[in-house]
Amino acid sequence: MKEEHELFHAFLIQQGQRFTAVRQKILDVVLQSSGPFTAQSLLPHIRIGNSGVDRASLYRNLKLLKQAGLIEELPEGDPSGAKCFILPRRTGRKYVLFCPGCHSEESFSDEQFDHAVLHLCRRFHLNPDSVLVKVEARHLRDGHPAEKEETPQ
Repeated sequence: MKEEHELFHAFLIQQGQRFTAVRQKILDVVLQSSGPFTAQSLLPHIRIGNSGVDRASLYRNLKLLKQAGLIEELPEGDPSGAKCFILPRRTGRKYVLFCPGCHSEESFSDEQFDHAVLHLCRRFHLNPDSVLVKVEARHLRDGHPAEKEETPQ
């Protein structure tokens, strides 16, 4: 969390703005979210003292968090049409491709794959942090890429 606070603070300074208590509280609530979130889902959790944060301030600060690269907007939104956001660091999952033919494994990360997994989790009401995706595929006829040797010319 400390890293995100420092990044947002530095971004705000570059924009000529301050890292206020309201912005800190919004960032804290965003960082505690698990999976996709909307402004509406955050609003009840953002309180400073005895008062809440107004909706306009929340939307302005979500826009700043997006510009700072601390959150990403999902292209499809939520079922009500509201903008839906995710924390990019939490969706940078590792996936493994497994070839049953040669028993090789290849790890990879892919933002589009992450978005597809999150979309499926929302659609089927699953917790995105508990999903296990298994991908098996055989190599093309040319064989395993690591087995190919380039011939000198």
